[in-house]
Amino acid sequence: MNKRQNIKKLPAIVFPHADLPEPTVKKILSFFGPLTVFQPWFMERPIFASGANEANGVQVLRPPENLKPEKGFLTRLSEYRQWIEQNSDRGYTEFLQVNQDKDLTENTTWEIRQMIRRGRQTSAPQEDPALKWHLILHLAQDVEDQKLEADKALKALKERDVPLKGIVEDSADMESLLGDLSPFESEPKGDEYRLRLILEAWIALFGGYSKKNDLLVTSSRQVMAYALELWEESQNEEQREGLASIRFRFPDLSQRSLGELFEIKKTHLDDDRIREMKGLIQHPGKNGANHVSRLEALARELETSCPWEISQGVLNIVVTHIPFIPESDQAKMDKVLIHLSHKTIILVEG
Repeated sequence: MNKRQNIKKLPAIVFPHADLPEPTVKKILSFFGPLTVFQPWFMERPIFASGANEANGVQVLRPPENLKPEKGFLTRLSEYRQWIEQNSDRGYTEFLQVNQDKDLTENTTWEIRQMIRRGRQTSAPQEDPALKWHLILHLAQDVEDQKLEADKALKALKERDVPLKGIVEDSADMESLLGDLSPFESEPKGDEYRLRLILEAWIALFGGYSKKNDLLVTSSRQVMAYALELWEESQNEEQREGLASIRFRFPDLSQRSLGELFEIKKTHLDDDRIREMKGLIQHPGKNGANHVSRLEALARELETSCPWEISQGVLNIVVTHIPFIPESDQAKMDKVLIHLSHKTIILVEG
């Protein structure tokens, strides 16, 4: 058995989410783990209440101390949330528009507070970049929370009988309409400018922790699509190199308790094929074609041999490795793409 087949764990970083609901964390833990979640300072949120760190399954890391905002950060954040609430038609993207030509002084800070009271437009602070980065991630998480609550309400509606069923002649059509509704699109991932702010803030605060071959796991299709788009745009027309994505299905253990989840992984999901696949994902190697070919073959084998009876659902996992960008080429590359160089981005849906 080679070194790759000995791999049981598959460490991954949640990207760029600062917090995810318990079922989503468990979906990721069904195949990956242990997980690292990066949270900005003053975001005191346990990943979930009951033993997220069991068997070292999840760890939370903060930005370095030198990037910690001043103690007045929470007061400032509260004021900005108030502005956004009073100007809900504009959204937080407009609020975070940055005037690169002017720093925010004490006088302009006072003016912002006056603007908030009058409901006027304002902008994010510039005197402290770390403060701006923290604001972006905190406000992005606010929107993620709102989306989650909206999705819960929609799910509850779908699970209930239509109130007018049996009374109105076309109530069956009403029930179908609810069933066809998709989950709400998350605001910070639905707009390229917004997503750009989030990625830049995340990299600025946490990029110093990154290593070659890190696995960045996301639950957002928009994050994956944006990363691939950056790579496509960086390639010359004459030498355009596409990125090969490996797709496979895997048992979804998110309905289990954490203890059950880890036990099932140990007893039912630890054969040679799974170990080899984890090894290939964690260590792509230099021969991209052979790497992709072997991953695809393993993916097909897994789908036919997995013990699906242990699962109450199916995960769809997409794996894409971003090739190494030589230092000589980095000057002309997008700074977000440079950070993603030599890393693997993974989308987990279920």
